[in-house]
Amino acid sequence: MTTQPTRGAHWMLLALVLGSGAALFMAELQIGKLATMHTGGSPRAWLVLLGLFQLTLLAGYLAAWWLQVQSRFRQRLAHAVLGLCMLGFVWWSSIGLFPMSYGPESVRAPVRWVLLQYLSGPLWMILGCALTVTLAQSRVTPAARPALYGASNLGAFLGLCAYPLIFEPWVGLSRSALVLALAASLVLLGQGLLLRREALWPPVSTGPGRTGRRGLATIVLWAALGSAFLTVATAWATLDLSSIPLIWALLLAAYLLSWVIAFGPLGRLPRQQWDCFAGLSLIGMLAVPGTGLLSAFACAIAVCCLCTALHLRLLPAYQGLAHAPANVAIALGGAAGGLLTAILPPLVFAGPWEWELLLALLVLALGWGWLAQLLRSARPSYQGLINQGLLLVALLIAIGHARWVAPGPWTVIAQVRDLHGVWTVSVAADRSRDFRLVSGSTYHGSWGEEASWSYYSPEGPLGAGIAALRHQRSPGLEVLAVGLGAGTFLEYFFAEDRVLTVDISPALLALHRGDPPLIPNLARAEAQMEVRLADGRQVLEEPHPQPFHLIKLDAFTSGSIPSHLLTTEALARAWQLLREDGLLMIHVSNQHVAVPALVMNAARHLGLSAALLVDEPQDGDDIRATESTWVLIGNEATLTHPRIIRLARAHTGLGHLAAWQPVPEHQDRRRPWSDDRSGIIPYLLW
Repeated sequence: MTTQPTRGAHWMLLALVLGSGAALFMAELQIGKLATMHTGGSPRAWLVLLGLFQLTLLAGYLAAWWLQVQSRFRQRLAHAVLGLCMLGFVWWSSIGLFPMSYGPESVRAPVRWVLLQYLSGPLWMILGCALTVTLAQSRVTPAARPALYGASNLGAFLGLCAYPLIFEPWVGLSRSALVLALAASLVLLGQGLLLRREALWPPVSTGPGRTGRRGLATIVLWAALGSAFLTVATAWATLDLSSIPLIWALLLAAYLLSWVIAFGPLGRLPRQQWDCFAGLSLIGMLAVPGTGLLSAFACAIAVCCLCTALHLRLLPAYQGLAHAPANVAIALGGAAGGLLTAILPPLVFAGPWEWELLLALLVLALGWGWLAQLLRSARPSYQGLINQGLLLVALLIAIGHARWVAPGPWTVIAQVRDLHGVWTVSVAADRSRDFRLVSGSTYHGSWGEEASWSYYSPEGPLGAGIAALRHQRSPGLEVLAVGLGAGTFLEYFFAEDRVLTVDISPALLALHRGDPPLIPNLARAEAQMEVRLADGRQVLEEPHPQPFHLIKLDAFTSGSIPSHLLTTEALARAWQLLREDGLLMIHVSNQHVAVPALVMNAARHLGLSAALLVDEPQDGDDIRATESTWVLIGNEATLTHPRIIRLARAHTGLGHLAAWQPVPEHQDRRRPWSDDRSGIIPYLLW
């Protein structure tokens, strides 16, 4: 006869589950941020990493299920091995042996090794969390097991919120690893108590028997649809924002909160009522104009409500299964959804078609249930049918909603995609030879029979900066250009110039290198060209035989900020690669984040002279010239060129020069970003 667990034991179980979930998702964000620093940092790269994380989560719950049926000796042996591996990894990270920032050693690591490091870290934490949840569920009654699973997601939710709000901006990446190591130590200690003190936490019966393959299939289906909706909504919300973990974590936190609601007290509300909430929130998500912070919050609400409605449909099957296979089924569904919408689309689709595909699957799954309820019930719940019908109508509206790439009066002639984004080439309806390049909702440049400069106008900041450099020397510039885009800027350079162009998108380079090239600007460039397929930060860290006259940083993916190129370490390294009279030009146009202030603050922190330039096309200018904002960093002789002064709006480090007296001094006091700390909240444009 086993003794009943005490009230204190229940609270200790709850604390252990909460702590393990929080530690797991702190590790996910921390190591995921590190991995994106080596893989471009685009939002879609985050999504692929999320898909890989869901695969490792499935491996963790499979291992926990296998351990549950092993002997007590094997369980303890596996726990000891797991503890050594997990603690070894996190303590290794915390003392600096695992590269937490850029350096000569880290940038030489191939991408596959970086991804292996990314997978190995969360894998040990996932094994630890999955084992914790499985062991804890075996110590409570069957009726309490769904709530305990929801508690683990609540811990994950708290960890997700704590990392971008506290640890990333205030604690830093390296010190966060130390906190993570301490959390992992406590989790392992709690697991040891679960395995060794059965008198305190006695295992109880497994409860309900198996509901068969149908129950498992039900869990996998609804979990997969919820996970897939999380992925496509995250792609929608981060299209023109930053891949800083705060924005990415917002949607994932909403998804985890849906598990807490579905498996907690709020899940007792009628399922049809959550269908109504889901339909209204989805319509609200589509009604928010454009992209940005408001759109991100609308997406988060839609994810929470819709995923709650989906997860409530699997709850009866979860309650009818033993907890270990039920947890595996949820993880399998999550991995399948991530594979369907995060990993496979860049490999098999030319455009963002996973949105329509997922919505069609949701309509099919929900419509089938709606018809089944209508047919098998002589007196169906009409209120429930109305609520579920609202959700179906919202999904049909979403299918008919405008695609992510909306060319308007332009006709799409080509669309390609890769890990980093979707690129669309379109032609004007009334000009058969006027083309443009679009990624997401951002216009990246145009070309045709006449000059089409977009935001590279000769009268704009880029033209002013190059004019200042030309004024000081004869032709023969050494140029490093991070970000290729449509390649319009190459028209500034001549045969005597040498240009090293870096871009991370294979799909974009394919548009430039086709036979014939769909984007001709690279092929017809006069300068001596070298094109590299790499992340711009990695190229900055490499040694170069000669310093550069000009370094241009314009690596936006759609409107998303390349955060790892805007840190003080990145700008300091770029400054080291310049000649004494060289110029660093950074494109900082953004509607949602105060990137100009961010870069100006970094320049002041480094003690560099910088000017903020704004180009606003006037009446009579080329209609294809667009507004842009740039920060120029260089010596005072270059920055006081008349062409630059005409466009300057603010400056730092040049207040004593008479030519700059009319320009207001830059007084922003917000902390610049670093590789260790990067808080986005102070720079959001609310």
